[in-house]
Amino acid sequence: MKILKFIIVFLVIQFFIVQLNAQNVNVDTISTANKNFETAKVFESEERYDSAVYYFEKASRLYEQKKIWKKFLQSETEKGFCHRKLKKTGNIEQIKFAIEKVLKYISENDTIIANAYQELAYFYFYKSDYYNTISNWEKSLKINLKEIGEKHFKIAKLNNNIGVVYRNMSKFDLAMKYFIKSNEIKKNLEGNYYAEIANTCENIGRTFYHKKDLDNALENYFEALELRKKLPEENNTGLIFTYQCIASIYIKKNELDTTIKYSLKLLELQKKILGSKHKDLIQTYDLIGETYLTKKNYDSTLFYFNKSLKIRKKKDTKKL
Repeated sequence: MKILKFIIVFLVIQFFIVQLNAQNVNVDTISTANKNFETAKVFESEERYDSAVYYFEKASRLYEQKKIWKKFLQSETEKGFCHRKLKKTGNIEQIKFAIEKVLKYISENDTIIANAYQELAYFYFYKSDYYNTISNWEKSLKINLKEIGEKHFKIAKLNNNIGVVYRNMSKFDLAMKYFIKSNEIKKNLEGNYYAEIANTCENIGRTFYHKKDLDNALENYFEALELRKKLPEENNTGLIFTYQCIASIYIKKNELDTTIKYSLKLLELQKKILGSKHKDLIQTYDLIGETYLTKKNYDSTLFYFNKSLKIRKKKDTKKL
């Protein structure tokens, strides 16, 4: 009898030891997964995306093993973001698989799911699969509206992104609807969103341009110009883009003197920000030269074409 009691006590003790070891292993696994995820985030912030992908992958496997589904999907989504930055667009199936798996265990109305849909949309966008792009951004928008409300920059960005896709599909009225909504939200947010509002103004301007409404296009580009002027000039490449758009519309309207005026402002800015020998100056010199040619001002035409030619020659010499 004593032997039987001893065996029972021994077995109970062994059972608790096994359980305790299992718990310790489980804690160690989760701790390792968390460390991998944190390491990946550091590499991501340093734009060392290959290293970030490696650690997100390690974290993802451990989270999946332990059925920590939100962190598993978050790791897969972050990995997708890094792949996108590396211009590797083959991650669609992995993210789709992760979403489908996680939806069995957590609510669809979760911002982690929304972020995954958002990342998935980018991959479809780069493949020019616009219907799947819109479908996934719309899903993300719907979830985010429920979870964080309309007055949020993320909502404005999603509206802008959807507008870009509709414009690429030549559905200009739908594009305009989303661009206008995006800017309505941005203009009511606290903080400095000059660059972001300017970006959407340019998108609206470009949409009007495609609709051949040049006056409304100019109006929006000038609004963008005033906003970009409020930002530091150093590395303000957005300001360069806005001047390029304005000059291109004036040449389209055949307003030659005004084209030259804004092209010269553009040229001055490009020299300051990019340097006087940058390849982007070729297009500006050519535009000014062609405009002077139309005006039959041949001396100025030759001057600017020669400037363009010098940069082209240096560019070609570097290739050799």
